Amino acid sequence: ADIAVHHARPFFIAETTCPEQVALERILGRDRSTSTSNALTEEAYRSNRQSFEPVDVTALKRELPRLSITRFTVDTSLPPFSWYVVGEEIRD
Repeated sequence: ADIAVHHARPFFIAETTCPEQVALERILGRDRSTSTSNALTEEAYRSNRQSFEPVDVTALKRELPRLSITRFTVDTSLPPFSWYVVGEEIRD
């Protein structure tokens, strides 16, 4: 966000969402020999979920009032070419 302000550029936040069951099926179906992800087990998934820090757009805008923020949420429940935006928040 600081870099975007410094260069007078907009800041984009992309958030993905899908049911836990779908996420776990995908994770457990990954090939360990070719995956670049660090989440290859259910335990890793749960650890990542526990450490997730939601972005507080209001607080970010308060801290950096010149920052133009666009946050969108993508439903990734379906196969990749079927994903779609389910939410959008714009703060100029």
